Amino acid sequence: MTEVTGGSATIVGAGSANLRADGPCLTGTLGSLGSGSRPMSAAALEKIRHDALDLLGLIVGVYNGEIASGEVGADGSAKAGTTIPAKPCTGLLYGRIQSGKTVAMIALVAAAIDNGFRAIVVLTSDNVKLVSQTTERFAALEGPIAHDALNPNSWAGDHKHISKHLAKSGVVFVCSKNKTRLDDLIAFLVKIGAPEYPALILDDEADQASLDTNLAKSSRAQEKGRPAIDPTAIYTRVADELRSTLRHHVFLQVTATPYALLLQSVGTQLRPSFTRLLEPGVGYTGGEAFFEAEHIEGPTPPLVFVPADESAAILGGTNDAPDGLRRAIAFFLVAAGAQSLHDPETARAGQNFLCHTSQLRKQHSNLEALVRGYIDRVSDSLDAGAGEGLDRLHLAYDELQRTMPLAPPIDAILGRVRRSLVNRKVVVVNAEADAEPGRGLNFIVGGNILGRGVTIENLLVTYYLREPKIGQMDTMLQHARMYGYRANLMHLTRVFLPEQLAVRFHEIHGIELRLRRQLVSADLEKQIVIEKAMNLNPTRRTVLDPHYIDAFEAGEQVFPRYPDLGRSRADYERINAVVQRLVGGSFSNHEQAKLVDYDEMLSLLDELPYDAKEGSSSWVPGVLQRVLERQRERCGGRAYLYTRRMKRRKRVFATGALSGTELEKLRGLDGPVLCAFRDDGTSMAPDPTTEFWYPTLVLDRGMPSLIINVTPDEH
Repeated sequence: MTEVTGGSATIVGAGSANLRADGPCLTGTLGSLGSGSRPMSAAALEKIRHDALDLLGLIVGVYNGEIASGEVGADGSAKAGTTIPAKPCTGLLYGRIQSGKTVAMIALVAAAIDNGFRAIVVLTSDNVKLVSQTTERFAALEGPIAHDALNPNSWAGDHKHISKHLAKSGVVFVCSKNKTRLDDLIAFLVKIGAPEYPALILDDEADQASLDTNLAKSSRAQEKGRPAIDPTAIYTRVADELRSTLRHHVFLQVTATPYALLLQSVGTQLRPSFTRLLEPGVGYTGGEAFFEAEHIEGPTPPLVFVPADESAAILGGTNDAPDGLRRAIAFFLVAAGAQSLHDPETARAGQNFLCHTSQLRKQHSNLEALVRGYIDRVSDSLDAGAGEGLDRLHLAYDELQRTMPLAPPIDAILGRVRRSLVNRKVVVVNAEADAEPGRGLNFIVGGNILGRGVTIENLLVTYYLREPKIGQMDTMLQHARMYGYRANLMHLTRVFLPEQLAVRFHEIHGIELRLRRQLVSADLEKQIVIEKAMNLNPTRRTVLDPHYIDAFEAGEQVFPRYPDLGRSRADYERINAVVQRLVGGSFSNHEQAKLVDYDEMLSLLDELPYDAKEGSSSWVPGVLQRVLERQRERCGGRAYLYTRRMKRRKRVFATGALSGTELEKLRGLDGPVLCAFRDDGTSMAPDPTTEFWYPTLVLDRGMPSLIINVTPDEH
């Protein structure tokens, strides 16, 4: 709620933390964002303000509860005590691709300065273009001293001045995740006395470079009795050195693809313990505008399918632009011409076409040549008034009219295209080339460098063929540069790609929405279930500890390796009564699967005994319950119980109790099946034992594949 205290608006947030809501830094920063050549609307600024204060309320509440009370907030001392927090204080701001995360960070920093945070570090990707882009945007901050680590000479000799004003004004550093720059920054923070003040560290694109890519390798080495492998340099600088230097801080991870973060072991430095979802504002177009089922099935605009073999043709060095590339170029020219006539102010800033086909620089060169060659052919065709290029433009005009029925006349568009082609630019952006788009028609060719963080304004057409042999959901989602605040461009927008890639984007879009729903009420001190898209991993396995990662596939039979043979007769009879009640009567040797209440199935799963002290197994009831909770909505709350007798001979169950047609039948049901097997123990070798129960879970074929970190409870 909002209170008015002494003329200042005060937000009462999490943990009863009072926030100053109208401080000079936030007020001035919002004023800066609302002015200039591209001012934000009053409604957008109010949303930004609300989001910043909502997130800061959570951060201050966590700070008061886990670090120290009385240091931050409206009445905070703005001084850091000497105590060392018992555990890492790590949060997650989960936005969507190009949904306004940077602006949200700017407003959050401004509000944090007003509420006692004094040392602010913003970590960015180690990319000069991205660091510069972020630094320019953080220039909107009003009040704190601000520097970027690209220009250490601008602040290295200014420590006395910064130290003098740190207590009152605060300092903000934008620093790339680069070993040398982080070393310089950490040393400078100590020099100016930053550890004596409350701090906020924002890790933008937190899943990209901060994680330890030696984690899996090190874990396997230790398993084999070899020494652990040192963590990667950036992980050490960020997770150990920077965080320990700023001893009283909250570390906020910011990303649109948090899979790698949520799959870290619970309780570790870079596993978030609290989260806030950042919802996009009015005019945002994400997967729902591009990759819903109706787009795929048509396809309907903005999707246009191209042949699946175009990537192979380009990689193979073809000298002729493939059909899909020709159509994409033609549509871009027509759409750009229509925009120039209908909205000349937007068009004058530059009109962009993105080619993303591979991370290979050789393919970028091939593609550049194909684009140049076909543009020249279209230009010649326009000059001649006939030819294949002109025919393509007419077909593209027909396509444009599907979403712009009142498009300018084709002759006017063609005239505009002819003039615009004089100043067209073909721009290659990769590790070897970093050309800047111009103010006219830009054909941008690139790979990984265009896959994360870079904003391409007025992007009208995307030609996307990127399909690695082993793909990752987070990488592919970051390629969706067509997402963003583009509602006013959708009538001019097209994405040309093979159908199988559109289906993948559709899957990832659905997984993203379900994950966000899961996180609304999730307890991040427990495991988070991550869905896998077909033939894609959620993230790179190098940053995950393989000992604590488990995967569950559709149709899988999950069972414990060791039955519990030490339960009492009373325990056996108690479970017997529950199972008998749920199946509705007496047992027979081969029961049919019975539809049961979902919650009762979950409860019984927790009751069925197994020997947890022996060996390793995927049978962890708490984990399985979270896996099953993710299925409840999908299968409409349908769950089944199956029971029959069995007669096992060995005390270690290397294979499940189900096989053949029996297993296939259970896999084919429309929900998960919990099996409760009864064994009289008389066949157990070397000595017979008492009667015992043995559980098995059968996951139905309609279930998506899942991955989860199964950190032991004693973390």
